[in-house]
Amino acid sequence: MRNISNKKMSGPSQRQLRVSELIKRILADLILRMDFYDTHYSASSVSVSEVRCSPDLKLAKAYVLGIGKSNTEEIIEVLNLNKKELRFQLGKLLDLKYTPEIKFLKDTSIDQMFRTEKLLKTTKR
Repeated sequence: MRNISNKKMSGPSQRQLRVSELIKRILADLILRMDFYDTHYSASSVSVSEVRCSPDLKLAKAYVLGIGKSNTEEIIEVLNLNKKELRFQLGKLLDLKYTPEIKFLKDTSIDQMFRTEKLLKTTKR
Protein backbone atom coordinates (compact mmCIF):
# COMPACT_ATOMS: atom_id res chain seq x y z
CA MET A 1 0.00 0.00 0.00
CA ARG A 2 1.10 3.51 -0.77
CA ASN A 3 1.94 5.98 1.99
CA ILE A 4 -0.07 9.17 1.48
CA SER A 5 1.41 11.09 4.41
CA ASN A 6 3.63 13.28 2.21
CA LYS A 7 1.18 16.04 1.19
CA LYS A 8 3.84 18.20 -0.50
CA MET A 9 4.16 15.72 -3.35
CA SER A 10 0.44 15.52 -4.06
CA GLY A 11 -1.53 18.03 -6.10
CA PRO A 12 -4.71 19.84 -5.18
CA SER A 13 -7.45 17.91 -3.43
CA GLN A 14 -10.67 16.92 -5.15
CA ARG A 15 -12.51 19.58 -3.17
CA GLN A 16 -10.05 22.26 -4.30
CA LEU A 17 -10.52 21.19 -7.91
CA ARG A 18 -14.32 21.18 -7.65
CA VAL A 19 -14.47 24.59 -5.96
CA SER A 20 -11.95 26.04 -8.43
CA GLU A 21 -14.02 24.87 -11.40
CA LEU A 22 -17.22 26.22 -9.84
CA ILE A 23 -15.60 29.61 -9.17
CA LYS A 24 -14.26 29.67 -12.74
CA ARG A 25 -17.71 29.14 -14.21
CA ILE A 26 -19.38 31.68 -11.94
CA LEU A 27 -16.67 34.31 -12.53
CA ALA A 28 -16.87 33.84 -16.29
CA ASP A 29 -20.62 34.39 -16.14
CA LEU A 30 -20.30 37.42 -13.83
CA ILE A 31 -17.65 39.03 -16.02
CA LEU A 32 -19.73 38.38 -19.14
CA ARG A 33 -22.68 40.29 -17.74
CA MET A 34 -20.68 42.74 -15.64
CA ASP A 35 -22.47 46.05 -16.04
CA PHE A 36 -20.76 47.89 -13.19
CA TYR A 37 -17.39 48.41 -14.79
CA ASP A 38 -16.17 50.91 -17.37
CA THR A 39 -18.12 50.98 -20.62
CA HIS A 40 -14.78 51.24 -22.45
CA TYR A 41 -14.23 47.56 -21.61
CA SER A 42 -17.77 46.38 -22.24
CA ALA A 43 -16.81 45.42 -25.80
CA SER A 44 -13.77 43.49 -24.56
CA SER A 45 -13.90 39.74 -24.55
CA VAL A 46 -12.38 38.14 -21.47
CA SER A 47 -11.60 34.48 -20.90
CA VAL A 48 -11.20 32.99 -17.42
CA SER A 49 -8.87 30.15 -18.28
CA GLU A 50 -8.16 28.76 -14.82
CA VAL A 51 -8.85 29.30 -11.14
CA ARG A 52 -6.59 27.88 -8.45
CA CYS A 53 -7.76 27.78 -4.85
CA SER A 54 -5.55 27.61 -1.79
CA PRO A 55 -5.87 24.48 0.37
CA ASP A 56 -8.05 26.33 2.90
CA LEU A 57 -10.23 27.73 0.06
CA LYS A 58 -9.79 31.31 1.31
CA LEU A 59 -7.83 32.56 -1.70
CA ALA A 60 -8.63 32.05 -5.37
CA LYS A 61 -6.23 33.07 -8.12
CA ALA A 62 -8.13 33.64 -11.35
CA TYR A 63 -6.08 33.59 -14.55
CA VAL A 64 -7.70 35.74 -17.23
CA LEU A 65 -6.86 36.58 -20.81
CA GLY A 66 -8.19 39.33 -23.06
CA ILE A 67 -9.37 37.96 -26.38
CA GLY A 68 -8.84 39.80 -29.65
CA LYS A 69 -7.65 43.39 -29.40
CA SER A 70 -8.29 43.54 -25.67
CA ASN A 71 -5.43 44.71 -23.47
CA THR A 72 -5.14 42.04 -20.78
CA GLU A 73 -3.25 44.25 -18.30
CA GLU A 74 -5.95 46.94 -18.41
CA ILE A 75 -8.70 44.36 -18.04
CA ILE A 76 -6.94 42.81 -15.02
CA GLU A 77 -6.62 46.27 -13.50
CA VAL A 78 -10.35 46.90 -13.92
CA LEU A 79 -11.21 43.45 -12.53
CA ASN A 80 -8.97 43.99 -9.50
CA LEU A 81 -10.63 47.36 -8.89
CA ASN A 82 -14.04 45.65 -8.94
CA LYS A 83 -13.06 42.48 -7.10
CA LYS A 84 -15.08 43.40 -3.99
CA GLU A 85 -18.27 43.52 -6.03
CA LEU A 86 -17.32 40.31 -7.84
CA ARG A 87 -16.59 38.61 -4.51
CA PHE A 88 -19.95 39.76 -3.15
CA GLN A 89 -21.77 38.36 -6.19
CA LEU A 90 -19.70 35.17 -6.00
CA GLY A 91 -20.62 34.73 -2.32
CA LYS A 92 -24.32 34.86 -3.16
CA LEU A 93 -23.90 32.04 -5.68
CA LEU A 94 -21.44 29.81 -3.81
CA ASP A 95 -22.47 27.46 -1.03
CA LEU A 96 -19.32 27.79 1.07
CA LYS A 97 -18.68 28.88 4.63
CA TYR A 98 -16.22 31.55 3.44
CA THR A 99 -16.15 33.32 0.12
CA PRO A 100 -12.55 33.28 -1.11
CA GLU A 101 -10.58 36.43 -1.80
CA ILE A 102 -10.06 36.79 -5.54
CA LYS A 103 -6.81 37.78 -7.17
CA PHE A 104 -6.82 38.30 -10.93
CA LEU A 105 -3.64 37.42 -12.81
CA LYS A 106 -2.64 37.33 -16.47
CA ASP A 107 -2.78 33.91 -18.09
CA THR A 108 0.59 33.25 -19.70
CA SER A 109 -0.07 29.70 -20.87
CA ILE A 110 -0.83 30.82 -24.45
CA ASP A 111 2.45 32.75 -24.61
CA GLN A 112 4.30 29.71 -23.28
CA MET A 113 2.63 27.51 -25.88
CA PHE A 114 3.76 29.82 -28.72
CA ARG A 115 7.33 29.91 -27.36
CA THR A 116 7.40 26.12 -27.13
CA GLU A 117 6.00 25.76 -30.64
CA LYS A 118 8.63 28.19 -31.97
CA LEU A 119 11.39 26.22 -30.26
CA LEU A 120 10.11 22.97 -31.71
CA LYS A 121 10.01 24.43 -35.22
CA THR A 122 13.55 25.78 -35.01
CA THR A 123 15.18 22.52 -33.91
CA LYS A 124 17.30 20.78 -36.51
CA ARG A 125 16.18 17.42 -37.77
